[in-house]
Amino acid sequence: MTSKGAKETIVTKLGFKSSSSASKTEAELEKVRKENAHLRKKIDELAKRHVKPPESDKSKLLERILSLETLRERNNQQLLVKEQELETLRQQLSARGGEVVASLQAQLEQRRREAEQRDVLFRNLSQETENLKNQLATVSARCQSSETQNGQVSPADLALVQDQLKDALEKNQQWLVYDQQRETYVQSVLARTMELEQQLAQAKQEQPKQEASSEDAANSEGPEKESQLKSHYDQLISGLQKDLENQKDQVSRTQQELSVQREQTMKAQVALQSQREQVTRVQEEMSALQRKYEGKCSELSSFLMKYDVKSKELEEAKMQLQAERLSNRHAVNEERHVSSERADRMRAELENMEIRLEEERKRSAELLLQVNMLQKSLLSQNEEQRRIAALEQQIQLSAKDFENEKIDRQSMQHQLHKVLKELRKARDQISKLESAVSVLRCRNHIYIYFLFFESLALVCQCLFTPKLLLNEYKCMFLYFRSSQMHAFQSQAHTTGLTLSVLLLMTLLAPHPLPKSPTCWMRVSWSAQSVAPHIPPVATESCWLTLTTASPKLAQILDQCFPIWVSGAAFTQEGSNNA
Repeated sequence: MTSKGAKETIVTKLGFKSSSSASKTEAELEKVRKENAHLRKKIDELAKRHVKPPESDKSKLLERILSLETLRERNNQQLLVKEQELETLRQQLSARGGEVVASLQAQLEQRRREAEQRDVLFRNLSQETENLKNQLATVSARCQSSETQNGQVSPADLALVQDQLKDALEKNQQWLVYDQQRETYVQSVLARTMELEQQLAQAKQEQPKQEASSEDAANSEGPEKESQLKSHYDQLISGLQKDLENQKDQVSRTQQELSVQREQTMKAQVALQSQREQVTRVQEEMSALQRKYEGKCSELSSFLMKYDVKSKELEEAKMQLQAERLSNRHAVNEERHVSSERADRMRAELENMEIRLEEERKRSAELLLQVNMLQKSLLSQNEEQRRIAALEQQIQLSAKDFENEKIDRQSMQHQLHKVLKELRKARDQISKLESAVSVLRCRNHIYIYFLFFESLALVCQCLFTPKLLLNEYKCMFLYFRSSQMHAFQSQAHTTGLTLSVLLLMTLLAPHPLPKSPTCWMRVSWSAQSVAPHIPPVATESCWLTLTTASPKLAQILDQCFPIWVSGAAFTQEGSNNA
């Protein structure tokens, strides 16, 4: 830190510029590095994608090349400025003493270090530019290969790319020439600094001797010896100058000045002490700078070793790139072969899938037909279920009707039992009347019984026959009653009774009964024998109604009216007698 502060003070005293320009150049170099890294990333991405770089990237590359050229011009200008500063420093070295020499030496060392740093930076930049150039060449080759494969690139674009590549190569060559010139200049500067260091070493070796002799002379002779030492010191400084004549003039001038400055010896001694202190400080700074120089040399050697290692790594990377290219080519060929095989397999699979699709379509069509049939069958089953439900309802209704009919039959049987009881009562009455009534009135009784039987038949017909037959029988009965009313007025009460019984039976009996043809023969025969004036149609129609009656009714009539047989026999005998 002390050496840096001393250097800055010396530079400010001399009126030179500080290291701000170096910091600016370093910042610009860092920007260039960042931009180069960004370009590297872009180139790597393009190389990985195997895609043609767009025009925007080309324009960016061109702009980058232009920026590098401008930086080169700026560096040239800065180098010219530095050369001018070095010339001014040399002139000041020839004019001033050891302090100026030390400050200039420090500045030279600083400049040398800056030059070394710039050399390293420019080497890195040159390597990066070479790498970028190689990468651009590889990318262009890949683009050309991809374009030849695709066959879609126009010749105008190819010409533009080739021109741009040529320009980039020319600029890279110019950069290489500039690097060579810069290296020669740096070597010359280093040689000059070595000469100056040798001169400084000689001056340092002579300086303690001169100081000892000057002290002895000061003790013995005083100002004369001091003047001699100053003259000798001036002679040594003049040895550093290029022209010996100017140095002799300066010595004569210093001798004249010494004669004038004898009176100011005390002031000169104080100045010498201060100068001694400054010399000691400068020596310390020089030792520190030498140490730094040695460290920088070691760093430079390490950088050189690293550079060698990096160069070896670059060669290995090139070999690896070549191997990778070969492996990539083999891999691409294998991938093409595998892709062709995959395409064939996929085509076969597609054909199989199409066949399966057709089969599945057929199956789906069959399934649709089956589904439609099932839907139809389900609809028919639903209709059948509805019909079955309707039939079940009808069966339930018919069962209810059957139960109602059973109930009605039971009620009819009960009513028939009542009628049988009444008929038994009537039979008892008839038996009583048979004993009381004479044979003369037998015919009237027979007729009355016939009317009763006819009324009974009409009742049965009203109960168990259709309406048409009922109306017919009613008409026949009325006809029969009107024709025979004058002969049987005395039996009106009996006919009224029979009609009342008929009405009761018509109201009470709802169901028909089965036929009985036995009653028909008896009644028709007895009717014809008793009442020959009655037409046979009436008797037939009257007894046809009895055919609808049940055998039970015939049995009841047989039981209730046995007189029919006797009456029939009687009438048959009467007819024979007649």
